[in-house]
Amino acid sequence: MKASGAQTGGLFGLVEVSTSEGSGPPPHVHEREDEAFYVLEGSYEVTVGNDRFDAREGFFIFAPRRVPHGYVGRAAPARHLGFVFPSGWETFFHDVVRATGGAAPAMLAELAKERGVTLLGPPPAS
Repeated sequence: MKASGAQTGGLFGLVEVSTSEGSGPPPHVHEREDEAFYVLEGSYEVTVGNDRFDAREGFFIFAPRRVPHGYVGRAAPARHLGFVFPSGWETFFHDVVRATGGAAPAMLAELAKERGVTLLGPPPAS
């Protein structure tokens, strides 16, 4: 985590994410947050609504709330900065690990839903 809501007065959260080739989150939609991506290294296939992007180093993508989106790492190592406006979502994965003691895919949808995020399908196959 680069910046939490506690550090930004709730305005935004910022995380740095490393993604292996062929992996990424399930397609999803946020009801409360806008999300943005800035690619630091490698490349991603990013989908926002009906648009697909081949996002490489230096590419910025904005995903407004209530618009389905997702991404897949295409060239490893792939790293990006993930912004959420307002803050809150940036703590999701820390909270999942704290609640489950590790990766627990069955709980992801439930915990996401509690935060106003709907998972729309399975994560990309890695």
